[in-house]
Amino acid sequence: MSRIFASVTAAALLVLFCLSVSGWAQNSTKQPSGSAGSGKSANGEKASSGQAAPNSASKPSSSVRVDKCTIKLIDDVQLATERTGIIKTIHVKEGSVVKAGDTLIELKDEVARAAHARAEKEASNDIEVRYAKKAHEFSLAELEVALDTNRRVPGAVPLIEIKKLQLGAERAKLQIENAEFQFDINKLKRDETQAMLDIYVIKAPFGGRVNKVHKHEGEAVREGEAAPILDLVDTSKVYVEGNVPVRDIWAIQASATVRVSLDFPDADLPQEKETFEGRIISIDAKVLIDKVRVRAEVVNRDDILKSGLYATMIIETGRRAGADTAEKPAGKASK
Repeated sequence: MSRIFASVTAAALLVLFCLSVSGWAQNSTKQPSGSAGSGKSANGEKASSGQAAPNSASKPSSSVRVDKCTIKLIDDVQLATERTGIIKTIHVKEGSVVKAGDTLIELKDEVARAAHARAEKEASNDIEVRYAKKAHEFSLAELEVALDTNRRVPGAVPLIEIKKLQLGAERAKLQIENAEFQFDINKLKRDETQAMLDIYVIKAPFGGRVNKVHKHEGEAVREGEAAPILDLVDTSKVYVEGNVPVRDIWAIQASATVRVSLDFPDADLPQEKETFEGRIISIDAKVLIDKVRVRAEVVNRDDILKSGLYATMIIETGRRAGADTAEKPAGKASK
């Protein structure tokens, strides 16, 4: 019986020892959290990490990604003629690089050139003006002689003769104005024939490359016909257009920087690794099926971006896309 009592007593003492050790361990872990100076308890660290999570989630995103963008040429024109005629000379061929103002096509212009040469002669002829001025000077001198005679011998020249001389002087003065008017008309005719002559020449409206020549020398062309003579393109810059979800559109500003890369779904080409920079130039005012079209102007380095291909566009925003739309439901729930 004494042995049983001793075993029970020993077990009770062991339990009490374990409880005391456990209480000491708990007090030692709780003590730093109650310390006013440290503030680094395990519970405190969890609380701070729990507060950091929302901040990192609400950290602004710097870009919006737009897939399946299309590439279009900015300057792509089909050059035709303003008048009916025969092509005399085509100065370029497909692939030719031209500058703005270069002569591309000339029509036969012999008749127009002759008319312009005649107008040039007439515009430089001031004989009528010089003659009218001399005639006016003579009329004034003749009138002065008659008046001087009457001053010396009153009534020597009848009054009616004086009136005729005055009228002649006035008429000679008006003839000067008429000759100068006709001289100006001749200059305008010269400019008109020059403008008509210019129509026979087709010049490059901008610098670029001849993409295709549709007609040949000696072929007839007609004013206003739909068929062009040649196609001229400028590939130094291109448009990249994409559809942005409405929730992201308010994060995009005009002139925002963009980065563009080609997207070949069924191929892995080295050109896809190239990046091209540009800027947003327009944002549509209309929404189409929850999308808004944006257009960027991008520098086409080495002529890699081809019209009709697909591309991926990264638009720099500077704040989280869709932040307003994401925060509004939470605000309503808090109410």
